[in-house]
Amino acid sequence: MSNLPPLLWCRATAKKSLALLLLMLSCTPSSHREPVAPEPLEPVIGHAAPLVVTDRAGSLGYRLFVPSSYVAGRPVPLILALHGCTQSGESFAASTRLDALAEAEGFLVAYPDQPTSASFVKCWNWFDPNHQVRGRGEPAALAGVVEHVATAYAVEREQVYVAGFSAGAAMAVILGATYPDLFAAIAVGSGLEYRAGTDAGSGSTAMRSGGPSPKSQGELAYRVMGSYRRVVPTIVVHGSADSTVAPLNAEQVVSQWAETNDLASDGVSDDNIDDRAEVTEAKTAAGGRRYTRAQYLDRSGAELVLERVLIDGMNHAWSGPGTGSYTDNKGPNQSELVWQFFRRFRKSGAVPSIDGGVVDGGAVVDGGAVVDGGAVVDGGGVVDGGGVLDGGAVPDAADLVVELASLDREDGTVGSLPVDAPTASVLKAGDKGLFGSDQLRGVLSFDTAALPAGRTPKRVTLVLTRKAGQGAVTTVVLDGRRGVFGTKPDLQSEDFSAAATQLSAATFSPPSRDGATIEVSLPVTLFAAGAPSDRVQLRLRAVTPIDFATDQLTFFDGAAAAQAPRLTLRY
Repeated sequence: MSNLPPLLWCRATAKKSLALLLLMLSCTPSSHREPVAPEPLEPVIGHAAPLVVTDRAGSLGYRLFVPSSYVAGRPVPLILALHGCTQSGESFAASTRLDALAEAEGFLVAYPDQPTSASFVKCWNWFDPNHQVRGRGEPAALAGVVEHVATAYAVEREQVYVAGFSAGAAMAVILGATYPDLFAAIAVGSGLEYRAGTDAGSGSTAMRSGGPSPKSQGELAYRVMGSYRRVVPTIVVHGSADSTVAPLNAEQVVSQWAETNDLASDGVSDDNIDDRAEVTEAKTAAGGRRYTRAQYLDRSGAELVLERVLIDGMNHAWSGPGTGSYTDNKGPNQSELVWQFFRRFRKSGAVPSIDGGVVDGGAVVDGGAVVDGGAVVDGGGVVDGGGVLDGGAVPDAADLVVELASLDREDGTVGSLPVDAPTASVLKAGDKGLFGSDQLRGVLSFDTAALPAGRTPKRVTLVLTRKAGQGAVTTVVLDGRRGVFGTKPDLQSEDFSAAATQLSAATFSPPSRDGATIEVSLPVTLFAAGAPSDRVQLRLRAVTPIDFATDQLTFFDGAAAAQAPRLTLRY
């Protein structure tokens, strides 16, 4: 059971209808959990080293880390850390290494334990309506853990946060909506939007292909806030190769919270806060993984509200130096990224302004353009049913619109092995079966020499049409190159792994049927003024299950006339 996905174990079994029904019932608690008055917690006073205290708040046991710097009566921040399925508070502490960070920074960490009586694989029941509202079920029990800690330790009420992984991340989203008066900010590691599912079946579907419209779920989360409504800063961290919770869910969490926070900011859905990143920067972790960090500001450009970190090539895991289940040591330190985000915010205080337009390491916002090497404006959009849900404005009649079709003589497929000769007549991405993954990548080429000189487009979109599919492709990741991937525009084997100007420039869920089209937002800096090139190339990478079957997706290439890939640039 330790090798099963840690979010919704229910979906991994049961081939027949009756078995599935019984499994769904076994994964859903028979009754919702009512708050239980806990026994008072007895603090340990005068310790010279970090402490780990195990206690119980009503129906939930929990592990509490107390840093050695703690002094009775002096309030410190508190993070509520929610584990994934098959994990425990103890194992989540090992995988996140939050204890070490809390010792260095001087905050408390509480790790609640989901009992097997509520879920036999210890999942938080994020997909059950009984646990998606305030005042009952698991949200109330988890809020009770915070209150229980505060009975014995000095908790800075303005700095209480919740961070979760997988099922715990989905529950962190629910807590942000149901208890915005308790949590100053939330962190969502490989999770899903608010009410992505309302039973085991819809929860499983959401994991594979995303939940309902983020706009509608954002409005729903805002209504659930009720009189406690406020802007809840949110950081989302996800792996681009997550085969358990499709990366599209990360985009949906951002879009959902953009809508919720937009409404919470002034009661009107007016894009005061939206899901278009003002600042994006590409970095490389010490372990070798590249990642993209996008920041979303309010309309004034002075207040950070949302952040998204997409880690290239990471599967379903917590990134950083942790040990145990569902960890990835090649990526950035996720716990540090989360704490850096959290420490900016107090529950009732103003979000700190960004001094001089500089955000986290020098990426500068200047009139809508980002200046800092590979920094990107308006990263990949969220796609749902063929439409882009990133809040992009419809161009007015005065906009200059340029359309480019891909070059059929330069489009095609390249493989990971020397025997995979470049194929110019087919545009596909995927694997060749036999438990392979990411073995074939599609390359698109566009002639950009005639684009308006000295101008940066306001918006760039790519339209692709599905030609055929085989097996399962859950997600497509798109890399962008200003110029060409190899040494010449024509397809070469080296295009498969050649460096990109923007790695993971966009992520989308592919069309579900042949002949269907999809529109994807691209970073405008690939086409920015001051970065001339007569080519821009795009590379398609597929996220597929690791199984025996062949999993491939084929798109129409530049030879397909009306169905050819095309770029639309709006100035």
